[in-house]
Amino acid sequence: MPSKAEAFGLMAIEAMACGRAVVSYDGTSLPGITFAPDAGISVPMGDIGALANAITHMLKDAEDCEARGRLSRKMAKTHYDIKRQARETSEVYHRLANTTSSGRTEPA
Repeated sequence: MPSKAEAFGLMAIEAMACGRAVVSYDGTSLPGITFAPDAGISVPMGDIGALANAITHMLKDAEDCEARGRLSRKMAKTHYDIKRQARETSEVYHRLANTTSSGRTEPA
């Protein structure tokens, strides 16, 4: 996913959930979202040679590709679970609803 301006990579997370490692550019949110360098692979922005090498590596090294894919799936399930996202979003709204105009949190 060699995007040059990615705020949040839903397609990357979908690929991870399917057990696929994601190759991305540094300088975007994707290396963090894909847990590079452990699960995903990140290469310097605009370096087409490095991008090609990373993709070629994944095609030629099935063991590494599969290991990264398994880790990617695990990370997607752990960090991007929809129930977790809903719970955390709800917690943010509850904190905001209990904040006074002075910025102090009121007791719940």
